[in-house]
Amino acid sequence: MRFITYHIALLFFVSHNFVVSTFGKELEEELQKSNSVKDTDKGLLYLLNDREMGVAPTQPEPILDNESTGIISMFSVLFANRNDLWDSFQSFREEKRGRYDIMSISGKDYVDFSYSYGVQKYDNGRGFIAPAFESSVDSIENFSNPQSSLRHGFSLDIVNNLSPSFDWGVFLGIGYEYPKDDAKIDFIKDGINGTLIGEESWYSIGLGLGLDYNKLIFDKKQIKFLLSLGAGIGFKYTRLQINETIYNPAGKFSSTDIDHNDFSLLLGFDTGFQFWINSVCLNPSVYINKNADIGYAFELHKVIGFYDSISFRYSFGNNDYGDWQNFSLGVLITML
Repeated sequence: MRFITYHIALLFFVSHNFVVSTFGKELEEELQKSNSVKDTDKGLLYLLNDREMGVAPTQPEPILDNESTGIISMFSVLFANRNDLWDSFQSFREEKRGRYDIMSISGKDYVDFSYSYGVQKYDNGRGFIAPAFESSVDSIENFSNPQSSLRHGFSLDIVNNLSPSFDWGVFLGIGYEYPKDDAKIDFIKDGINGTLIGEESWYSIGLGLGLDYNKLIFDKKQIKFLLSLGAGIGFKYTRLQINETIYNPAGKFSSTDIDHNDFSLLLGFDTGFQFWINSVCLNPSVYINKNADIGYAFELHKVIGFYDSISFRYSFGNNDYGDWQNFSLGVLITML
């Protein structure tokens, strides 16, 4: 089990409410305004010139000084003892690689990189009509909001072993999420039909720490069974971007961009087990976060070497918005 299970779901399946419109009483004036383009600050180009070298000494330097002699002597000793040094290095590597004499997703230092694809369903759709917009038009004829969203994410875990049972590490996750369908409002204003289209997307980045505990319960021949517990804490930054465009029968005549930034705390606990048959591991687990949302995961690992492995993970659960599911592919590289 990775040092913190479900951090992908924890990072990117905590969604924001989608406010369809910020247009209010000044809608009539806004409809006549064209989009404005903001100037961007230009960066500065700094040039660093090399310093002039000093003048060469007029007196010739000795061919070998004391420092050079010491370096040559040191390399001579290393070369003469190269076989013993290589055997010692190999012995150290073998001792570290097999220090706990079990095959597991634990007991070692490793880097775990994964890509994930997820789907979030919304029980009641996502979004609502802003009261200021509703009061500024004559009537709302139709309102359709997104029923689901898609997410792509990448994560990097760097894990270090503390003891035969404990591992700790850091994780970094980034992701991009967007609804499958745009929000759409058909309305009438001063007897003229109009349509508002809301396009939403949001970006997330999370950073945190995790601790895993693994206990070997059964070990006979090529079959092993381990219990696992994990906990993680971190922070997430999310940038929500909404573009709202109003169309009349003749075409577009107003557009507004909305940005919203948010910081939130990540906190989660999980429990599960590892069931090994030769070099294949099944790792089911159950997860709960700070909002008491429960998720489930089934992960399959295949060792391709002594500890390095590839993995496929399927997870699913339910939150305040509806059901979600996530698929992930990962590569675990041991640092031995």
